[in-house]
Amino acid sequence: MVSSSKGITINANTATVTANSKNEYRCVFANIILNDAERKWKVIVNNVKNWIGIGVSLKEVVICNKFKFNFNNPAFNHGTFFISSNGLAYNPNNFKENDTKIKNFPGLHNGDEIQIKYSAKESTLQFKINNSFEYVMQNVVSIRAFMVPTVIFLNLNDEVTFDN
Repeated sequence: MVSSSKGITINANTATVTANSKNEYRCVFANIILNDAERKWKVIVNNVKNWIGIGVSLKEVVICNKFKFNFNNPAFNHGTFFISSNGLAYNPNNFKENDTKIKNFPGLHNGDEIQIKYSAKESTLQFKINNSFEYVMQNVVSIRAFMVPTVIFLNLNDEVTFDN
């Protein structure tokens, strides 16, 4: 159900993913291909020290980057569409929404449940945190057959659970 590189521990029975390396932006993705339909899933934050990213990515780009997210790459190379726990949005297709602050963002904390909805028809990625705060990312368009749900870890023992 989940794919990653070294630096990540996966419990396949519970779809729980734990970072076992630190100070590296490590990507992990659920093996769910987001096609031309609408798809919903949840990510539950079990443990986060100070930074985590949650969203979708282009599977082949993540693999080519050896499952690492590199802020120094040009925006179009990171291939990820996500929100981060410090309230930033990353959207390589929309420079107004790439590495920009999300207004009134509550942060991501231990125990938070993030409901995510990807709509190929509307080209949007909707995030709902604990059934209250909502953020909709626009222009999430790419080769949909290769788009997959993604979490980016930074710190040792950061942990999430993917849920349908």
